[in-house]
Amino acid sequence: MVPGNVPPQLAVVLPFVRANPWLTEAVVSLEASAAGLPWQLIAVDDGSSDGGSDLLLRLTAHWPPGQLLLLQGGGRGVSAARNQAIAAASAPLIAFLDADDRALPERLCAPLAALQADPGLDHVQGGWLRIDAAGQLISRVEPWREGADFDRHAALTHKAVLPSAWTIRRSALEAIGGFDTSLRHAEDVDLLLRLAAAGHRGAWIPRPLVRYRVHAGGASRQLQGQIEGLADVVDRHLQDLPPEQAAWAAGVRYGTLSWGAWK
Repeated sequence: MVPGNVPPQLAVVLPFVRANPWLTEAVVSLEASAAGLPWQLIAVDDGSSDGGSDLLLRLTAHWPPGQLLLLQGGGRGVSAARNQAIAAASAPLIAFLDADDRALPERLCAPLAALQADPGLDHVQGGWLRIDAAGQLISRVEPWREGADFDRHAALTHKAVLPSAWTIRRSALEAIGGFDTSLRHAEDVDLLLRLAAAGHRGAWIPRPLVRYRVHAGGASRQLQGQIEGLADVVDRHLQDLPPEQAAWAAGVRYGTLSWGAWK
């Protein structure tokens, strides 16, 4: 933990709702990954009914003043909650962590070092370990091994993104207006594609940075809405491609729908 009078270089955005089973693990993992860093946690309670805010205050009672900023989101959804936190941040870098995920030791220091070393780099993302509800490993996800990248073509092809493993300059988020609050699903893919379309440069940190929890209440289990939402987002971003890319765009649409059918 750093002194309360040190300006944070990085703000971690943590939206949560009915997250009591996971919140303690998330906060403890962040503390471990942030040891010695000038950081701030901006948490948004998006309408919890299980005492999540009280739990978070107890978990962080020993922190210096200003280390935690706890906001009330009012149940407007994860995109609005993240945007609310981004608007309240003063740090130049924004990292995300969903309340049911767990930070690995390099979650904060590796992106901070990468973005400080290259001023022309706007966002970085690491891989992730998929775990079950009990925390047992399911699989490793390393999208860079499959050709995923951050230019528009690669982003549309692979659509590889996980907010909990993502760190973005606040200036880039503000330039494109943050997350689209009209989207109930695939808001992270939409943000990735808008960053790419606007020319914001991204890069991989080629190792896992978080444990991504797959459980019955997670967004990844809302498959019908997720598939339809992703298809809508992809279609939106294919609409303004030039005619000579029509065949490639059709392939992207087919690949997206095929993935949905496989899921």
